[in-house]
Amino acid sequence: SPHAELIRRRNNIVFNLVESERDYVHQLEILVANYVRPFRMAASSKKPPITHEDVNSIFLNTEIILFLHQIFYKGLSKKLENWPTFYTG
Repeated sequence: SPHAELIRRRNNIVFNLVESERDYVHQLEILVANYVRPFRMAASSKKPPITHEDVNSIFLNTEIILFLHQIFYKGLSKKLENWPTFYTG
């Protein structure tokens, strides 16, 4: 039925959104773990290859963005646990 098709499409969009957000959070986690934190540590070394100002300029708010997207993803995932996958009515 047309209504069932709309529900199917809506579910597909929701599932894709959650999957995309999960992937984005994962990529941000990789960025922070493999680049932001190591560059911050390097900037604190005796002969820093990069300054703290440069690290902050290059990775401006990356960790805050990661934190906010982790919260958003957790909220989406929680909502998805109770998401109706079919419609009766």
